[in-house]
Amino acid sequence: MSERAAVYRLYDAQDVLLYIGVSQQPHRRWQQHAQGKRWWPEVARSEIGTWFESRELAVLAEAAAIRSERPRYNIRRGANTPIRNIRVAGRLWNAALAKARAEGRSVSEVLVAYLRRYVAAPPRKPGDGS
Repeated sequence: MSERAAVYRLYDAQDVLLYIGVSQQPHRRWQQHAQGKRWWPEVARSEIGTWFESRELAVLAEAAAIRSERPRYNIRRGANTPIRNIRVAGRLWNAALAKARAEGRSVSEVLVAYLRRYVAAPPRKPGDGS
């Protein structure tokens, strides 16, 4: 199981909920938001909510909170899509996770983008290589 993670919330000066997120290091994550999110200047208050024993549990809580609390800037695309299980070697998964995090993305976002490109491309004939 992965390390502990917290669900956090960001609010504007009128206490409007702007964003709900998950992080093992919320303050560090907020610094990343400050560098890359156009809405960051609106943030007036941050709140670290519940800490969970694993990132997986925190992500489930985050998804439920996003659905019920409807923050202004969370992307809700796919909020109603089912969770899929896939088998991936640990070394490959960890490398993908590290790269996605460095880009400020989730592995899910990367996989969905790849699957969209894959589905849109013409089918390959057997024996065409990779």
